[in-house]
Amino acid sequence: MLDFYSIKDHQPTPSFPEKLELQFVGDLDDKTFGNLQNKNIIEEKFYYYSDFRWNTAEIKMIHQNILKHQLQKDIEVQKLIKILEVADKEKSGLIAYGD
Repeated sequence: MLDFYSIKDHQPTPSFPEKLELQFVGDLDDKTFGNLQNKNIIEEKFYYYSDFRWNTAEIKMIHQNILKHQLQKDIEVQKLIKILEVADKEKSGLIAYGD
């Protein structure tokens, strides 16, 4: 699974989420992640099996891309939207750790 945690844009990137006591906000399996890339929701530069980070501006762009392609009712996209909504509510970015 690819686990997502909320992280403020100004916070340093920890090697593990426990180091800064980050809040877990959701996860995606590899199939869903790949399908979101195929639907051009997640950029190809992000790899499922590596750690990466999205700041608040990137999250806003992903959300706008979902609306642009009218994919908000897609089941797989809804999984990502739930994660994005937590980040938006917390006014934070996201960091993903693959396990």
